[in-house]
Amino acid sequence: MLSKRLLIGHRIALGFSVPLAALIIIGFFSLKNLEEMQREARLVTHTVEVIGELRSFTTGVSRLESVGRGYAISGEEELKADFESYRHSTAESVGTLRRLTADNPLQVARLDQLQAAVALRAQLSFGLITARDQGGATVAQMADLVRRGQDSSEKIWALSGEMEREETSLLLQRQEAAAAAGKFTRNFVVYGSALALVVVALGGMILNGSITRPLEKLRVSAVRIGDGDYAHRVSIPNADEVGHVAHVFNAMAAQVEQRQAALAGQDWLKTGLAKLAMLFQKQRDPLEIARLVLNEIAVQLDVPQAALYRVAGEGGVESLRLAAGFATDNPPLEFKSGQGLVGQCHQEGRRILITGTPPDYLRIGSALGGSKPAVVLVEPVVFEGQVKAVLELASFKAFTPLQLEFVRQLAANLGVVLQAVESMLRTEELLRRSQELAVQLEAQKHVLADKNTELEAQADRLRKSELLLQEQQVELTQTNEELEQSNEELQQSNEEMEEKSNLLATQKRDLEHSNRAIEKARLELQEQARQLATTSKYKSDFLATMSHELRTPLNSLLILARLLAENRETNLTAKQVQFAQTIESSGADLLEMINQILDLAKIESGTVELQLDDVSPVDLQRSMEQQFRHVAETKQLGFTVSVAEGLPAAVHTDVRRLHQVLKNLLSNAFKFTERGSVSVEIRPVTQGWRRKSASLEGAAAVVAIAVSDTGIGIAKDKQQIVFESFQQADAGTSRRFGGTGLGLSISREIALMLGGVLQLESEEGKGSTFTLFLPARIDAELARSSAVDSRMAVPARSELPVSEAPAALAQSLELADMPAGWDEPGVDDDRDNIVPEDRVILIIEDDTRFSAILVDFAREKRFKALVARSARHGMAMAQRFQPVAITLDLRLIDEDGWLVLDRLKHDERTRHIPVHVISVEPARGRGLRLGAVSYLQKPVSKEAITEILQQTVDFIERPVKSLLVVEDDMVQRDTIRELIGNGDVHTTTVGSAAEALEALAKEKFDCIVMDLMLPDKPGVQLIREINTRLGLQAPPVIVYTGKDLSPAEETELRSLSESIIVKDARSPERLLDETALFLHRVQSRLPESKRRMLEQVRKQDALLTGRRVLVVDDDVRNIFALTARLEAYGMIVTFAESGKAAIDQLQADPVCDVVLMDVMMPEMDGYEAIRRLRADSRFARLPIISVTAKAMKGDRERCIEAGASDYITKPVDTEKLISLLRVWLYR
Repeated sequence: MLSKRLLIGHRIALGFSVPLAALIIIGFFSLKNLEEMQREARLVTHTVEVIGELRSFTTGVSRLESVGRGYAISGEEELKADFESYRHSTAESVGTLRRLTADNPLQVARLDQLQAAVALRAQLSFGLITARDQGGATVAQMADLVRRGQDSSEKIWALSGEMEREETSLLLQRQEAAAAAGKFTRNFVVYGSALALVVVALGGMILNGSITRPLEKLRVSAVRIGDGDYAHRVSIPNADEVGHVAHVFNAMAAQVEQRQAALAGQDWLKTGLAKLAMLFQKQRDPLEIARLVLNEIAVQLDVPQAALYRVAGEGGVESLRLAAGFATDNPPLEFKSGQGLVGQCHQEGRRILITGTPPDYLRIGSALGGSKPAVVLVEPVVFEGQVKAVLELASFKAFTPLQLEFVRQLAANLGVVLQAVESMLRTEELLRRSQELAVQLEAQKHVLADKNTELEAQADRLRKSELLLQEQQVELTQTNEELEQSNEELQQSNEEMEEKSNLLATQKRDLEHSNRAIEKARLELQEQARQLATTSKYKSDFLATMSHELRTPLNSLLILARLLAENRETNLTAKQVQFAQTIESSGADLLEMINQILDLAKIESGTVELQLDDVSPVDLQRSMEQQFRHVAETKQLGFTVSVAEGLPAAVHTDVRRLHQVLKNLLSNAFKFTERGSVSVEIRPVTQGWRRKSASLEGAAAVVAIAVSDTGIGIAKDKQQIVFESFQQADAGTSRRFGGTGLGLSISREIALMLGGVLQLESEEGKGSTFTLFLPARIDAELARSSAVDSRMAVPARSELPVSEAPAALAQSLELADMPAGWDEPGVDDDRDNIVPEDRVILIIEDDTRFSAILVDFAREKRFKALVARSARHGMAMAQRFQPVAITLDLRLIDEDGWLVLDRLKHDERTRHIPVHVISVEPARGRGLRLGAVSYLQKPVSKEAITEILQQTVDFIERPVKSLLVVEDDMVQRDTIRELIGNGDVHTTTVGSAAEALEALAKEKFDCIVMDLMLPDKPGVQLIREINTRLGLQAPPVIVYTGKDLSPAEETELRSLSESIIVKDARSPERLLDETALFLHRVQSRLPESKRRMLEQVRKQDALLTGRRVLVVDDDVRNIFALTARLEAYGMIVTFAESGKAAIDQLQADPVCDVVLMDVMMPEMDGYEAIRRLRADSRFARLPIISVTAKAMKGDRERCIEAGASDYITKPVDTEKLISLLRVWLYR
C-alpha cells in the first residue's frame, strides 16, 4: 500500500493538507460574505441617515413657514431673527441631502425641484415680512403672497414625501439583502465546518491507524522481551520510520538476548561464588573447607570426580597432601613438588588443562559402570604468589570458558580463605600461648603468696623465740641473786642454766637456719618478680609489634582503597567504586578490632592510669540523653534516663572510662532492640552486687547505673559466658548483628579498674538489664586491689554474653591521655532543642568559662549555641548541624586549631560557613588568608564579640554578596563577572584605583579581585591605601594579575593580600575557588559547570603542588600508597627505607620541604633519625611528621621529645595528613 511506503512525516503532512485546504476555502468565502454584509450594512446606515436628514429638513421648512406667518401677524423682532436662522439651516439641510443622495440621480432631480420650491417659499415668506415692515401692501397682494406660499409648501411636502418613500423602499431592500447575506454566511460556515471536521476525523483515523498499529506491535514485542521472551522478533514490512525502528528493535533484541545470556552466565558465576563464600564463613578447619568446596564444585560444574591437595610443611615447599576427595577411588595421599600433574601445577603455579585423556589414564566408575573422562583440569590455589593448594577436576565433557573462569575465581577466593584460616589459627595459637603464660604467672603469684605467708609464720616463731630467750635471761638474773643466798641453790641453778644455755644455742641455730630460709625465699621472690616483669615486657612488646605488623599493611590498604573510591580519574564504574568503599570500610572495622584488643591488653596489664574527677549524676543523665536521643528517634524506640533521689552530689571516678562503659552498654541495648524501649536508671544502693568487692563493701556510698532494654534477651544457658574475649551469645546473634566480642570484656575490666562490678539479669525474648555498681568515691589503691582479687576470682567461663556496638565503643588510642570530660561540652548549650529554622552558631573552645560567655552573647543575638571542646567533636558537629557561623580557638585539647580551620575550608560541606578565629596567637593575617572571616586576639572585649555576632547577623540577612573587581581591561572585567556571577553575588567592576576607592567609600564589599597594573596607581599602593582607610574592616584582597612577580614582590604581596593568582590557563578555576572561599558561597548551589571547575582546581592544591616531601618507611607498600596519594596533589615525592638512608639522602640533597618519618625501622629507628636531623642546623626548622603504627601510651610524647613537629598514627587518615601538610608547609 501507498501508506506503507510513505514516511510518517509525509503522511502527517498529507493528513493535515486536506483540512488546511478546507479551512482556507471556508475562510475565503466567509471573508467575501462578510465584506458583502458590511457593504449592505453601510447602505442601510446611509439610507437611515438620508431619511433622518429629510425629516429634519421638513421640520425646518415647517418652522420657517410658521415663523414667517407669525412675524407677518405680530411683527415681533425675535421671530424675524428666528426666520433668518431657519432659512439658513434649511439651506444647509438641502446641501447635506444633495451630498447624501449624490449616488441616486432620481433623488438628485427631486432635490433640485425641492430646492427651487424651498427657495420660492423662502422668497414669498420674506416678501410677507418685507411688506409687513414697509407697509402699504394691499390686501390682495398679501393674499396672493400667502396663496403662492401655500402652493410652494404643498410642492415641498409632496417632493419630500416622494424622496422619503424612495429612501424607505431602498431601506427595506437593503435590509433584506443584508439579512440574506448574513444567513448565507452563517450556513456556509456551519456546514463547511462540519464537512471539514468530518474530513479531518477521517484523515486522522487513517493517519492514526497507519502509525499506531505498527507502534502497538512494537510495544507488544517490547513487553514480551521485557517478560523474558528474548527470542521474539517483530515483523513490520513498512518502509517508513517505524519499519526502520522495527529493524533496529530486532537488532537490539538480538543484542539483549546475547547480553542476557552473558548476564545469566555472570549471575551463575557470582551466585556460585557467593554460595561458596557463605560456606566458608565461620569455618576454621581447612579439611572441612576442602570437603565443602569439592561437594559444591561437583554440583556447580557437574564433575563426577574431584580432589584437593593442600600444601604441607612450613612455607608450603615440601609436599602436597590430600585434603579431600569427591567420588575418588583410592587417590594418592601425597605428591612431591613437581611429581605428577598435581606436583607440576604446584611447582609452576599455573593451570594445567588436559583433553583427550588416554584410556588407561583414569576411569570414573559407579555401581552401573565406568568410563574415562574427557577433560582433566588441575588448578593452583594461589595467595600473593604462593601456592596454598592444588585442585584437580575430571569431567565427561569439556569445560566452558565460564566454568573455567568460575574455577579461577574460586581458586583465588579459596587461597584467601585458606590464608585467613591459617592466620586465624596462628593468632589463636599465639593467644593460647599468651593465656597459658598468664595462667602460669597467676600460679606463680599464688606460690609466692604461699611462700610469703610461710616466711611470715617463721618470722613470728622467731619473734616468739626471742621473747622466750629474754624471759629466760630475766629468770637467769633472778637465779644468780638467789645463788648468793644459797650454795645449794647455786649448784642447782648452774645445772639449770647449763641446760638453758644448751637450749638457747639450739634456738640460735634454728633462728640462723630460719633466716637463711627467709633470705632464700626473698631471693626466689625477687627472681619471680623479675621474671614476671620480663614476661609483662614481652607481652607489651608483642602487642606493640602486633600493632605495627597489622597496622602497616592496613595503612597501604586503606590509603589505596580511599584513592580508588575517590575515582579521581573517573575511570571506574559505580560498582568498582562501591567495591573500593567496601574494602575501606572492612579495613576500618579491622583497625577498630585491633584498637579494642590493645585497649583490653593495656587495661589487663594495669598500665592504664586513672584520671579521677567529679561528675554529677545530672551531668551523666544529660550526656546520655544528648548522645543517644537521636539514635532512639531513628529506631523509633522509647528512651528514658532517670535519676533517683538520695544520690551523692558527685561521683569521684575516671569520668572518661565511665562514659566509655555507658556508651558501650547503651549502644548494645539499641543494637539488640527492635521494638519497645531502652531505659537508664541511676540510683543509690547498699547491696545487690553478687561478686565480692572490697572497694564496694568499704565505700561510704555506692551508685548503681542500670541499662535496661526490651530486646532479644539472653538465654539462661548462655549467661555463663561472662565477658570472655572473642565470645558471643551465639552464632545466630553474630551473624545477624556482627561484632568481635571485645566490648563487654573491656567494659568489665574498666568496671573492675574503677572499683566496681558489672552484672547481668536477662530473660530470652524479653530483654536484658546490665547494672554497673560503682563506689561514689573511688579509692585508687583499694580499687586496684579489688580488681586483682576479682580477676583472680573470675571462673573459667563468664556469666555474660558479649556484644558491642563498634561505633560507640571504638575509642582511638591517641585519646588515651586526654583529660576527663574532654568530649563533653562543659556548658549547657542548645543541642537538644534545635529545629530546622533556627540560626545556629558553633563554638569550638576548650575554655568552658569563655565558651559560656560566648553562649550568653549568642543567645542575646537570638542564636542557638553549640559548644565543642575538641577539634574532633567540632568537625563532627559542623558537618552535622551546618551552623551559620563558627568561632574557633586555635589551642584545643586534641588537635591544632589551624588544622581544624584547614579541614573546615577544604570540606565542601563546611567551606561556606564563616569562621571567626578567637585565639591568643597573634596571627591575624594567616587566619584571614586561610579563609577566616575575622580574627580576634585574646583577651577580647564585649564590644568585639558583639561586633562579630552582628557581622554574622548581617551575613545571614544579606544573601547576595558584594564583589569589587579592579581591572583596567574591559574584556577581563566582563570575563570575571561572567565567571563568578550566579545570582548570589553582585559584582561591581571599575577600571582604575580612583574608581575603586570611590566605590569602597559608597558601598561595603565582601571581597576584592584586583589587577596590579592599573592606569593611575600601582596595585600594591592601592592595597596599602585600602588597608589604611578601612583598617580591620578591609575586605580580603585577591591579586589576579598577569605580571611576572619577583620573589621580593611576591613576599610583599603575601603580607598585604589574602591570595595571589597569576593569570594562566588554569587561573580562572583558581579565581573561582578563591572567591567562593572568601564570599562563603555554598558549592552545591552553584551551576554544574562551575562545581566541576571547583572540583578540578581542588585536585591541584597550590600550597602542595611542587613541594618536595621525603617519605621514610621500611615497608614499600606504605611508600607506594603514600606516594600515590601525595603525587595526586602535585607533590614531588622521594623516599628512603631507613632512618640512616634518610639522613644520607638529606645530607646529599638538603632541598626538602617536609619529611614523613616512620618510627619502627631497621638499622636506625625514626626517633634516632629525628634527633640527628635536629642536631644539624640546616634541618632545625624542617617540618618532620612522625608516622607510626605503634599505638601504645607515650608514643606521641616520645616522638615530640625526639624533635618531631607533629604525630599521626597508621593507618594514616589521608585527609588529616593532607591538612597537616598544609598547616606545616604554610608555616
